[in-house]
Amino acid sequence: MFKLGLSIFLIIGSVLYLTGCGGDSGESSTDLPEIIAPELPAWIDSGFLGNSILMVSENPDSGYQELLKYDDNSAVSSITPAMVVGGKIARIEISPDRKKIAYLADQLTDNRYELFVSNTDGTFNRRVSDAISRGHITDFEWSADSSSIIYQHQLSESSTDTANYYLTKFDEDKTQQITYIDNNGFGFKVESAHFVNVGLQYGMVVSFNSQKRLIVADTETSVEVRNIIATGVTTDGDWSLDGQYYAYITEILDDEQINTLDTFSGNNNLIHKAGSVGLQWSPLTNELAFFDFINLFVYDAVLEVKTTVSDFGGISPSSLSLKQFWDETGEYLILSASPRFEKTDLVVANTDGSGTLLLSNVLAVDEDISLHAVSSDARVAAVTESGKLYLANLDGSAIEDFSSVKIADGRIREIAWTADEKSLVTQYSASLSSQAVSRVETASRKVSEISGNNDIKCFLVANSSKSNCRLFFDTR
Repeated sequence: MFKLGLSIFLIIGSVLYLTGCGGDSGESSTDLPEIIAPELPAWIDSGFLGNSILMVSENPDSGYQELLKYDDNSAVSSITPAMVVGGKIARIEISPDRKKIAYLADQLTDNRYELFVSNTDGTFNRRVSDAISRGHITDFEWSADSSSIIYQHQLSESSTDTANYYLTKFDEDKTQQITYIDNNGFGFKVESAHFVNVGLQYGMVVSFNSQKRLIVADTETSVEVRNIIATGVTTDGDWSLDGQYYAYITEILDDEQINTLDTFSGNNNLIHKAGSVGLQWSPLTNELAFFDFINLFVYDAVLEVKTTVSDFGGISPSSLSLKQFWDETGEYLILSASPRFEKTDLVVANTDGSGTLLLSNVLAVDEDISLHAVSSDARVAAVTESGKLYLANLDGSAIEDFSSVKIADGRIREIAWTADEKSLVTQYSASLSSQAVSRVETASRKVSEISGNNDIKCFLVANSSKSNCRLFFDTR
């Protein structure tokens, strides 16, 4: 049974409920109807995805999309069941433990997107979201330990203002509704919900007319642990790893500034002001990096400056952008350089506090770099506009020229390392109307076409940099 404490909002014809204990609000608790999920057998994992490559393919014979798996033995199999005619996958993501796949698709009902989860070999495929009669499941997020998933149900066909969030726990085979919105919202909106603190909690941005609040709740009990007024916060902010801070960008008189809201103390602090800024928390620590087109900063866990980089090796800071930011190890910051009259390249700086620029113009090739992917052992694979491939160590110790290796017949659109980081996967335009996928083994330089005659919409690998695809909702 859910308990409601702090957050009861009531306007004629519309109610928003948020589960929680309410802290010191002094308001009374209210029982909400318990969500009864269908009884399901305990989840049985089938093992890790390994180095297999997943591909969302348009099947011209069946009239629906399917998820194909290309394994280490070069065998191709379909791991999604048959869908209704016209069925499409709108989003797909591999779980952090690489054992499950979650995806949004109108698999059972044409033009009604629901959330499905299966093992990476296709076993235990099931609809996680209850059958819905209106709207769509529009978004979801895995917890860091892969034990839970949060998903969003948009109630209205035409508006994003009326959406509820649900929490599924796979070890308990139970789904709980964690927000309640009826009718049209009338000023109420749950702006976002994300796992924080390694999935032990989830944080939400909630708005009621002009007021916003940040709410942090316990994942295990759905009990609210923090609820504070969040004046001025924006919904495109980023939570710190432990869920204590919410960093966001505001615009005042055409100037953008970075603020951090401490959800323990309620303090809302301006930590930086500049003309243009970008920000991102480290994936591994409570460190915040941001770039204001003048300097690159890293703030430590107590939001004091740890690193400042202002010399970018002769490249104007105004030409830098943050296509990638932290690398997989949390040791490097990577920026893409796009000078107006020079070639696009990569700029790499460390995060150890010294403010050292490691590399500027990483590859030193006379072509624009269009794509890059970084491995966990600090190697960067980069593709030029003409389709040539280069490998380099982020510390500048070695550069391998793969430019003589033909890896695609058309423009390369995506690149990623496989899980063992011994091969690269590329997606490219096979024709004006279809996409194909190939694999490049970096030791042997062997290139394998793996998509056959299928039109590939996206590919995934068990590597956090390419473990998800966002396609589109076909609302025919």
